[in-house]
Amino acid sequence: MKSDATPVPEQLSAQHERRSLNPWLLVFGVGSGFMVFAIVGLSLLALLAPKPSLRANEVLMPDGKVLRIEGITWGKNHRLNYEYSPSASWEFWNRRTMPFNHGYGYDLLMVWMTCHDARSGRSLDFDWWSGSSVTDAHGEELGDSNPQNWQ
Repeated sequence: MKSDATPVPEQLSAQHERRSLNPWLLVFGVGSGFMVFAIVGLSLLALLAPKPSLRANEVLMPDGKVLRIEGITWGKNHRLNYEYSPSASWEFWNRRTMPFNHGYGYDLLMVWMTCHDARSGRSLDFDWWSGSSVTDAHGEELGDSNPQNWQ
């Protein structure tokens, strides 16, 4: 048995409105909302994240570099086994050691330092280094007796 009932105009307009909604518009709207939420969330995390704390042997310089004392030796012969992580990201667990040896004909105090970027942690060179001085807790300054540029 066939139904000859014709749809009421209100039913036609409701069916037409349901069919005219493009599903890609919904996908685009939800995707855009998620992107905005993710960007705002990541921005807040970056702003509110705790800054890395410095260790007792580190100092933050005004230009954003961190100087770290790796060792202090006294005498005529100086040796430091510097431990570092390789720059390749796939070897982050593999610590390596690089030995440094220096000898002088007289006793002296040697301070072994490294420099790295505070934000990225990337090691920086000392090509710009020409000398150093240390100020103690009493304001006394001790400078290099033999400043060198290690290029």
